[in-house]
Amino acid sequence: MGSIVVIVLMVATLLAIVSTVCSCVAGLFEPDLETIEKEREEEEENFISFTPYYDEQGFKLSENGRASYKGEHGSSNVLGVDVSEIQGEIDWESVKSDGISFAMIRVGLRGTSEGTISPDEDFERNYEGATAAGLKCGAYFFSQAITEKEAIEEAEYVLKTLDKRHLDYPVAFDLEATSEDWRTYGNDPKLVAKIARAFCERIQKGGYDVMIYGNYVDLDAMLKQFELPEFDTWYADYSSYPAATYKCKMWQFSDGANVKGIESGVDLNLDMSSLS
Repeated sequence: MGSIVVIVLMVATLLAIVSTVCSCVAGLFEPDLETIEKEREEEEENFISFTPYYDEQGFKLSENGRASYKGEHGSSNVLGVDVSEIQGEIDWESVKSDGISFAMIRVGLRGTSEGTISPDEDFERNYEGATAAGLKCGAYFFSQAITEKEAIEEAEYVLKTLDKRHLDYPVAFDLEATSEDWRTYGNDPKLVAKIARAFCERIQKGGYDVMIYGNYVDLDAMLKQFELPEFDTWYADYSSYPAATYKCKMWQFSDGANVKGIESGVDLNLDMSSLS
């Protein structure tokens, strides 16, 4: 009888311990309503709409890969290339005869590791050839700036190289962070936005229009486009339409198109500046 009482007492004690442990564990996982509400508010504050600005059905790609738009925002079939020394010598008369109306020409670049600014060896030849053939021109700089000071240095270099040349299209800021070993990789988005602003404002003071180049990651995630609403964008998206959630100055829709007069594949762009 005594042993039964002992067993009963042991079981009761064990059940009490289990009950206590369960209560503690439940307390650990009890939802913190204040924390949940705070996280929800932060998510709403950082929310970016993923609804495209343009109507997808308005865009058309021809059999030879040329884009055009006709829809609720207007219409455009004005095409351009963006080029650098990578394309080699270009026959600009042939480029124009192939339906190309404008060219975005690289002025220079900053190295991805050492950070030294270098000229694009074919800038002068490309600018002279394109303008002589009757194409309208813009310019761009491949940036690897990691400070606002470096961005201003790049802008000063562009202005000095342009030397008051006439441009019908803007000067574009092209900052990329594609590879982990590039000096720009992993930069804080707020810093990147400041860098872009520093470059663009200096170019504007020099008398030129500006725009910021990038794809979805660069513009929406890195640059946080909504923090730079006063600058036009040059949106890179190699699909059937630009998925940008905001108005774009230009859409780069191909990175390997065949154009007469250019031996290698080349980027193609649709001028969207006339669209509402």
